[in-house]
Amino acid sequence: MRLSVRAALEALRIPFTDARVHAVRRALKRARAELRLVRGSIGEAHFRAANRRLRDVGRLLSPWRDARVLIDACDAIGAELVGPAPRRLLRELRAQLSRQHRELRRSSREVEELTESAREGLARMLEQARRWPSGPLDAELLAAGAARIYRRGRRSLAAAREERDPRVLHEWRKQSVYLAEGLRALGGGRGRRIDALAGRASHLAHALGGIRDLQLLQATLLARVGRGGDAAAAKPVTALIARRRKRLARAAFDAGDALFGDAPRSFETRLGRALLHRR
Repeated sequence: MRLSVRAALEALRIPFTDARVHAVRRALKRARAELRLVRGSIGEAHFRAANRRLRDVGRLLSPWRDARVLIDACDAIGAELVGPAPRRLLRELRAQLSRQHRELRRSSREVEELTESAREGLARMLEQARRWPSGPLDAELLAAGAARIYRRGRRSLAAAREERDPRVLHEWRKQSVYLAEGLRALGGGRGRRIDALAGRASHLAHALGGIRDLQLLQATLLARVGRGGDAAAAKPVTALIARRRKRLARAAFDAGDALFGDAPRSFETRLGRALLHRR
């Protein structure tokens, strides 16, 4: 976990670029996943304090991530869109988003303040980690930590089946990301079974992330229409977004059923064996 935090610190430099922000956020996700693996070892108080630090740094970077994602989502939707009026509306929206993205990157003072705040938060995180209980982490403890994430992901899948609210899907995505990153850390390229599970969890998280991005694009589009945009031209765009979301939802639930098919206890037992015989 400390290596992931240091990786985030290394990537967190001015000037901000999309690639750099992505690297920091990826390292933070890995760190939060690894933190969950050792939750039973470091204790609940240490876990909550460290997780809060990492979460807060990630939230500081969310506007950069969202700005880039909205532009990419516009491009993906635009490639399938038919009709001059809808295409014009989407081009106008993309131009607006691109301006906002450039302004975000140009606001040097705000970027410097944000970077300093984030670096301070991560440095405090590393300082706190020095006071955590130390000791060997055996396969049983790590498997239990991964099973805890798995159990939460399984519950999130059940909740998403009952209510496909964006917040519920977002929680399912978070747990899928933690599971993917945690398993990737455990497998380390040396445990084929574990790495395969990590790949399946990552595939699920990617589908759920796509749904979230489309939800964000639709909300942004409707906000523009509400300020005087072409409502008629927006209908084909929102219909296309709805179809894409439906396809991604089918893929996500299929992947979820395959990934979370085992009972948590069975998953923990199999993972423990895989950790002892990584190959």
